[in-house]
Amino acid sequence: MIFGADLQSAINDFAQAYMSAWEAGEDKAIAMKNEVDNRIRYMILLFIL
Repeated sequence: MIFGADLQSAINDFAQAYMSAWEAGEDKAIAMKNEVDNRIRYMILLFIL
């Protein structure tokens, strides 16, 4: 598991974030950073609870 998700789900989430950024004309590096930040927040929340 990666940050509370299985590997396939994590790959899918990163791919979706990248495609959404590409379609919206956003910076893909920022989109990936935001996705990693969200996963880390979720992991910390799971650890606390």
